[in-house]
Amino acid sequence: MIEPPPRSGVKALPGHPTPGGMAGSHTALPNGARARRMTGVRLAAPKITITCDCGAPRRLDYGDAYTCECGRRWSTTAIPAADYERLRSLDRRYRVFGWVVGGLFAGFLLFLVLTRPTQLLFVTPGMMAVWFGAIRPVVRRRHWRQVQALTRRWTLRPES
Repeated sequence: MIEPPPRSGVKALPGHPTPGGMAGSHTALPNGARARRMTGVRLAAPKITITCDCGAPRRLDYGDAYTCECGRRWSTTAIPAADYERLRSLDRRYRVFGWVVGGLFAGFLLFLVLTRPTQLLFVTPGMMAVWFGAIRPVVRRRHWRQVQALTRRWTLRPES
Protein backbone atom coordinates (compact mmCIF):
# COMPACT_ATOMS: atom_id res chain seq x y z
CA MET A 1 0.00 0.00 0.00
CA ILE A 2 1.31 3.43 -0.92
CA GLU A 3 1.21 5.92 1.92
CA PRO A 4 0.24 9.51 1.15
CA PRO A 5 3.04 12.06 1.47
CA PRO A 6 2.90 14.35 4.53
CA ARG A 7 1.21 17.69 4.02
CA SER A 8 3.61 20.30 2.73
CA GLY A 9 4.77 22.91 5.23
CA VAL A 10 4.01 20.81 8.31
CA LYS A 11 6.99 19.16 9.95
CA ALA A 12 6.61 16.13 12.15
CA LEU A 13 7.94 16.42 15.68
CA PRO A 14 9.09 13.47 17.75
CA GLY A 15 5.99 11.61 18.88
CA HIS A 16 3.78 13.26 16.23
CA PRO A 17 1.70 10.93 14.11
CA THR A 18 3.34 10.21 10.81
CA PRO A 19 2.10 7.75 8.22
CA GLY A 20 2.27 4.49 10.16
CA GLY A 21 3.71 6.20 13.27
CA MET A 22 2.65 6.71 16.86
CA ALA A 23 0.43 9.60 17.93
CA GLY A 24 1.93 12.43 19.94
CA SER A 25 0.68 15.54 21.67
CA HIS A 26 2.37 18.33 19.67
CA THR A 27 2.53 19.31 16.02
CA ALA A 28 4.70 21.87 14.28
CA LEU A 29 2.92 24.54 12.29
CA PRO A 30 4.38 26.05 9.11
CA ASN A 31 5.54 29.20 10.90
CA GLY A 32 7.41 27.15 13.53
CA ALA A 33 4.84 27.63 16.29
CA ARG A 34 3.83 24.66 18.37
CA ALA A 35 0.23 23.60 18.83
CA ARG A 36 -1.35 21.03 21.09
CA ARG A 37 -3.59 18.47 19.47
CA MET A 38 -6.88 18.09 21.32
CA THR A 39 -9.65 15.95 19.86
CA GLY A 40 -8.85 17.07 16.33
CA VAL A 41 -8.64 20.78 17.22
CA ARG A 42 -5.34 22.64 17.28
CA LEU A 43 -5.05 25.34 19.88
CA ALA A 44 -1.88 27.35 19.61
CA ALA A 45 -0.04 27.83 22.89
CA PRO A 46 -0.16 31.41 24.21
CA LYS A 47 2.87 33.47 23.30
CA ILE A 48 5.02 35.21 25.89
CA THR A 49 5.82 38.83 25.09
CA ILE A 50 9.27 39.97 26.18
CA THR A 51 10.16 43.64 25.91
CA CYS A 52 13.90 44.17 25.99
CA ASP A 53 15.44 47.02 27.95
CA CYS A 54 16.16 48.69 24.60
CA GLY A 55 12.40 48.72 23.92
CA ALA A 56 12.20 45.97 21.28
CA PRO A 57 9.22 43.64 21.92
CA ARG A 58 9.33 39.97 20.93
CA ARG A 59 6.72 37.20 21.18
CA LEU A 60 8.16 33.79 22.08
CA ASP A 61 6.90 30.30 22.74
CA TYR A 62 7.41 28.85 26.19
CA GLY A 63 10.93 27.44 26.51
CA ASP A 64 12.35 29.50 23.62
CA ALA A 65 15.24 31.93 23.83
CA TYR A 66 16.37 34.77 21.59
CA THR A 67 19.12 37.34 21.40
CA CYS A 68 18.01 40.91 20.92
CA GLU A 69 19.70 43.24 18.43
CA CYS A 70 21.28 45.07 21.37
CA GLY A 71 23.04 41.85 22.46
CA ARG A 72 20.92 40.83 25.44
CA ARG A 73 19.84 37.20 25.53
CA TRP A 74 16.36 36.37 26.84
CA SER A 75 14.92 32.97 27.74
CA THR A 76 11.42 31.98 28.81
CA THR A 77 12.64 28.93 30.74
CA ALA A 78 12.65 31.00 33.95
CA ILE A 79 8.83 30.91 33.95
CA PRO A 80 7.57 28.09 36.17
CA ALA A 81 6.07 25.27 34.11
CA ALA A 82 3.06 25.00 36.44
CA ASP A 83 2.24 28.70 35.96
CA TYR A 84 2.50 28.41 32.19
CA GLU A 85 0.26 25.32 32.22
CA ARG A 86 -2.33 27.29 34.23
CA LEU A 87 -2.08 30.07 31.64
CA ARG A 88 -2.69 27.54 28.85
CA SER A 89 -5.67 26.13 30.73
CA LEU A 90 -7.09 29.61 31.26
CA ASP A 91 -6.61 30.47 27.60
CA ARG A 92 -8.23 27.20 26.51
CA ARG A 93 -11.30 27.81 28.73
CA TYR A 94 -11.67 31.33 27.33
CA ARG A 95 -11.57 30.08 23.73
CA VAL A 96 -13.90 27.15 24.36
CA PHE A 97 -16.41 29.47 26.05
CA GLY A 98 -16.45 31.69 22.96
CA TRP A 99 -17.04 28.72 20.64
CA VAL A 100 -19.81 27.33 22.87
CA VAL A 101 -21.63 30.67 23.01
CA GLY A 102 -21.25 31.07 19.23
CA GLY A 103 -22.64 27.56 18.67
CA LEU A 104 -25.60 28.23 20.95
CA PHE A 105 -26.29 31.50 19.13
CA ALA A 106 -26.13 29.75 15.75
CA GLY A 107 -28.43 26.99 17.01
CA PHE A 108 -30.94 29.54 18.27
CA LEU A 109 -30.82 31.40 14.94
CA LEU A 110 -31.42 28.14 13.09
CA PHE A 111 -34.39 27.47 15.35
CA LEU A 112 -35.78 30.94 14.56
CA VAL A 113 -35.25 30.51 10.83
CA LEU A 114 -37.17 27.23 10.86
CA THR A 115 -40.01 28.28 13.17
CA ARG A 116 -40.44 32.09 13.14
CA PRO A 117 -38.44 33.67 10.32
CA THR A 118 -39.98 37.13 10.73
CA GLN A 119 -38.76 37.44 14.33
CA LEU A 120 -35.23 36.84 13.10
CA LEU A 121 -35.02 40.49 12.01
CA PHE A 122 -35.70 41.70 15.56
CA VAL A 123 -34.10 39.05 17.75
CA THR A 124 -30.71 38.84 15.99
CA PRO A 125 -29.67 42.49 16.45
CA GLY A 126 -30.94 42.45 20.03
CA MET A 127 -28.99 39.32 20.93
CA MET A 128 -25.85 40.65 19.25
CA ALA A 129 -26.18 43.96 21.12
CA VAL A 130 -26.49 42.11 24.42
CA TRP A 131 -23.50 39.89 23.61
CA PHE A 132 -21.16 42.61 22.32
CA GLY A 133 -22.38 45.35 24.68
CA ALA A 134 -22.82 43.54 27.97
CA ILE A 135 -21.62 39.94 28.16
CA ARG A 136 -18.44 39.94 26.07
CA PRO A 137 -16.80 42.94 27.81
CA VAL A 138 -17.37 41.31 31.20
CA VAL A 139 -15.91 38.00 30.01
CA ARG A 140 -12.88 39.71 28.44
CA ARG A 141 -12.23 41.84 31.52
CA ARG A 142 -12.43 38.79 33.77
CA HIS A 143 -10.06 36.84 31.51
CA TRP A 144 -7.59 39.75 31.37
CA ARG A 145 -7.59 40.07 35.18
CA GLN A 146 -6.97 36.36 35.61
CA VAL A 147 -4.06 36.46 33.15
CA GLN A 148 -2.60 39.53 34.86
CA ALA A 149 -2.88 37.92 38.30
CA LEU A 150 -1.07 34.85 37.01
CA THR A 151 1.70 36.58 35.05
CA ARG A 152 2.32 39.45 37.48
CA ARG A 153 4.83 37.31 39.39
CA TRP A 154 6.95 36.54 36.33
CA THR A 155 10.16 38.54 36.24
CA LEU A 156 12.45 37.70 33.37
CA ARG A 157 15.94 39.14 33.27
CA PRO A 158 18.39 39.01 30.38
CA GLU A 159 20.89 36.16 30.67
CA SER A 160 23.77 38.25 29.37
